[in-house]
Amino acid sequence: MSVDAASIDDCLSQITQSAILEGDKPKMMIGKDMSRYLQKLIVQRGAKHILEIGTYLGYSAISFAAASKAVQVTTLEVGEMRYQRAQKWIQSSGLADQIQALCIDGLYYLKEVDVAKQFDFIFLDAQKRKSFTYVELALKRLAKGGMIVIDDVLCPGEPGHPKFKAKQEYMTDFITQMQDNPDYKTTLVPLRHGLLCIEMLADL
Repeated sequence: MSVDAASIDDCLSQITQSAILEGDKPKMMIGKDMSRYLQKLIVQRGAKHILEIGTYLGYSAISFAAASKAVQVTTLEVGEMRYQRAQKWIQSSGLADQIQALCIDGLYYLKEVDVAKQFDFIFLDAQKRKSFTYVELALKRLAKGGMIVIDDVLCPGEPGHPKFKAKQEYMTDFITQMQDNPDYKTTLVPLRHGLLCIEMLADL
């Protein structure tokens, strides 16, 4: 099924408006500017098999699938209610044939499910305090020449939240250790809440 860009933009706008009206947190979605940045990155790298951990309402999964007809997205959401709402938006997007949504814990999936399956592009938008574990496991599922992208590394949550400072300190240490690791090429992108892009130097 061919889906035009205007239809996708309309669908993403509806998801954002729905999140606002239903009391969700639109800031948890990647938004228009980051969506375009990541789409360009996916196309430039020729990524075809994408894994997303943290579906939320399906905004980013739909955006990734819209980058190219060749893209297949596997997106994971541990929350049942969010998963059900994301499924509704994915079905209405016209890109359901490119998106497999699963209601499952991301760490469990990386360790136990389809372990032989590898991905060209892995987008992590999950528990920030488990970032080291996620990266360690994600690297085992990353295809040669692939990239891991971690969202919200500069602003991991709501600044007024009691645990925000601890999360921010954790992520600052995480970024430093990733940048200092001689096995990785890391790029910090100061877009929105910050992206950290990780590649294995052995693959470059």
